[in-house]
Amino acid sequence: MKRLFALLGSVLLTVSCVNLYDTLFSVYAEDTQKCGDNITWQFDEDTKTLTLTGTGRMNDYSDYQGLPW
Repeated sequence: MKRLFALLGSVLLTVSCVNLYDTLFSVYAEDTQKCGDNITWQFDEDTKTLTLTGTGRMNDYSDYQGLPW
């Protein structure tokens, strides 16, 4: 019985982690966002395409934590 509970707990933990990973690292960009004075970005969820448009300097993102997309 202990093994059954341990197995069930492991399966539930694994499923929870997979769902949490998907939630944390998904991009939900509903409209165009700015990433500089004259630069905007848009992410197309269907094609998984990030499009940057505009001219000039873009914000400097030194690590992945601060990226808006």
